[in-house]
Amino acid sequence: MMSSENSLPFKLDRAVAKSLTEQLVDGIKAAVDSGCYQPGDRLPSVRALAEQMGVSPIVSRLAIRRLEREDVVITRPRIGTIVRAPTEKTWRGRVLFVVPESDGNFMINVVSGEVRNRLAVRGYHLERVAVPKMANGKYDFTFLDLAVRIRADMILVAYRRPGVIRRIRSLNIPFVVLGGIRRGPVKGAVGLIGMSSDVASGDFVRRCKLAGVKRVMKVGFSPDNVSAMPGLLKKVGIDCKIWTIRHRGDSRRHDLVGMNAAAAFERRLAAGMDWLPDVIYFDDDFVASGALSAMTHHGIRVPEDVKVVSFANLGLGPVFYRRLTTFECDPFRFGESIVSVLLPFLEERRWPGDLTFEEKFVLGETFP
Repeated sequence: MMSSENSLPFKLDRAVAKSLTEQLVDGIKAAVDSGCYQPGDRLPSVRALAEQMGVSPIVSRLAIRRLEREDVVITRPRIGTIVRAPTEKTWRGRVLFVVPESDGNFMINVVSGEVRNRLAVRGYHLERVAVPKMANGKYDFTFLDLAVRIRADMILVAYRRPGVIRRIRSLNIPFVVLGGIRRGPVKGAVGLIGMSSDVASGDFVRRCKLAGVKRVMKVGFSPDNVSAMPGLLKKVGIDCKIWTIRHRGDSRRHDLVGMNAAAAFERRLAAGMDWLPDVIYFDDDFVASGALSAMTHHGIRVPEDVKVVSFANLGLGPVFYRRLTTFECDPFRFGESIVSVLLPFLEERRWPGDLTFEEKFVLGETFP
């Protein structure tokens, strides 16, 4: 058995083709296999290891990370790098996913499940942490404060909520922001991940031009849903009005979004139909469900009276008696794409670049 103060029983050879990192990894593994290091023994620190081997701390740090990935050692805070028992299984790392509420959002639920499952295969644990907004307008950080008492390797934070991001920035834990990628960088963030409708908007505008569309109305409940669509429509001479139906009530009640939209359309349709454009685009699936129910109630025929296009999460809806033309988001593929950029940072501390996940324009019967 060796203590961390003893010299390692091998040397590195700069004359051979094998990299110094690979030689160091192989040497430590051989020392463990031969019994020079026993389970529970502590390896020299990164700096001490570099000094003993005559290499830079970068080499010793890379070697330790690789040994961690191969389940040979585990690094524990305030203790150091420990040799694992052959049968010992622990998580290689821990990621916190900070969300506004504990549940209720279909896309966040699917994405977090997909990210959790894919990270688990690689040995990383994903833990969802809710940071809701209280009645007084402040954020409740109770669960986040509890979660960071245990070492976390990264925080993935949903949406650009300034107060939440300020608190996360103060924790000195690498974090990535999910959402708002069109608004540019976030101070202190490793990178950004977001969805974009730019490609789908381009396909939609081309379809409008071919169909001779003159007027489009973009309907949603959040002014934060930034889209390239209005500008693209204007460039080709198509008028685009924006109608924002404010969400009233409990923010956790997504059914209220649809109910508010239904009520707003009921009021407007009761006054007549002359305001209807050639095409209505709903940027939210719950808004679409409510509005379409009101339109059906008033005898509006789609696509004869008005053509309809809606954002849609694959697997959720909205539901209509005709197959909707949609801007489709596949949250399962989105989760897979998120993992593809998180893993290089978790395993190599290398951010491969910000991720933009494009929605897809899918033709249906409501805008044939």
